[in-house]
Amino acid sequence: MADTFTKKQENFIFSPKGLPYIFLGKNWEGRVVYHPQIIEKDGQYYLFYTGTTSAKAICFRHDIGLAISSDLKEWQRHKGNPVLSPGKTGAWDSDLVAHSFIIKKDDLYYMFYDGSPKGEWSEVIGLATSADLLNWQKHENSPVLQGKDSWWDKNHVSRCGVFWENGLYYMFFAGHDGLVERIGLATSPDLLYWQKQSPEPVLDLGTKGEWDEQHISDPRVIKFNDIFLMFYTGYDKKGKGRLGLAYSQDLLRWQRFKQNPIMGIGQPGDWDQDEACRADIFQDKEQYFIIYSGRKGSKFRIGLAQLDLPKILSQIHV
Repeated sequence: MADTFTKKQENFIFSPKGLPYIFLGKNWEGRVVYHPQIIEKDGQYYLFYTGTTSAKAICFRHDIGLAISSDLKEWQRHKGNPVLSPGKTGAWDSDLVAHSFIIKKDDLYYMFYDGSPKGEWSEVIGLATSADLLNWQKHENSPVLQGKDSWWDKNHVSRCGVFWENGLYYMFFAGHDGLVERIGLATSPDLLYWQKQSPEPVLDLGTKGEWDEQHISDPRVIKFNDIFLMFYTGYDKKGKGRLGLAYSQDLLRWQRFKQNPIMGIGQPGDWDQDEACRADIFQDKEQYFIIYSGRKGSKFRIGLAQLDLPKILSQIHV
C-alpha cells in the first residue's frame, strides 16, 4: 500500500558531510544525518537534523544541525553548525543531543530534544528556545520529561512531537521498556511543565508478524478535515523501518490505518533500502510533504516525498 499514498523523490536531498571519523572533534556529521524537520520562515526553509559519526546512531555523541534552502532542493549548511551540542561533563545531556522537534509559540521557537549522559544510554527530553532559529539557549527547566513512571517507559523517553489544540499542548513521545518502544502522551498548558496522561501507551506495538511489531516511535500529529492524524515509525523483526499512520477524533484514542504502512523502504540497492521513516510532515502551499530518514546499511541520509492526504482521508471512516 505504501506507493499508493506517497511519491518519493528519486534520490536523497541531504547527505553526511566529510569522513566518518572525528578529527580534532570537528567532524560531527560524518556518517549519519537523520531525524529531519522543516520549518518555514520568511520564505526560507530551515532543515533541522541530527548528525553523528556513530555507525549505530545510538550510544555515541550526537549534535543538532541546520541547513537552509529557498527551494527544497539546494541546501546550505549553517556556518554556525552545530546549533545545539552536548552539555558539559556530568550534565544530563553530556553525550547525546538529538532528535529535535520545534514548535512556535508567540515570537519564540521551542525545541524539544533528547539528551543522554556520557557512559549510559538513558534518554530524557529537554528544551531549548530561540527567537531566530539560529541561536539556541538550553532552558533551565530541562529535562522536561523523563521515563521510569510506567512499565513501558522504564528505561527512557525520547523522539517526541508536540501538537497544539484548544489551548493545550500535546506531547506524543516514545517510551522504551528496555526491549521495545511504544508511544505515550503528556500534556502541558505552557510547553514548560508536562504531565503524562496515562500509565499505558496511547499506541502499542503491532501484532505478531506485522510491519510494526518490534518498535513504534517518532510520532508526528497534524489535523486534517477535523481528524487527527499521527504519522509514526514502525520496525519489523528484521529491523526494517517504515512509516505508518493512526487516526483519532480526540487525541486520546487512536486507531491504526488499515492500509499501513503508508511509505515503505526502497528496492535493494536504493539509498533507503533498510529504512524510510523517522519522518516529519509539512505543508508547502497546497501540497503536503514527508521529510524522512533513509538508511542503507549504516548510512543515513534525508529524503523527500509527496503525501496524498485526500486519498488517505478517503480510506478513513469514523
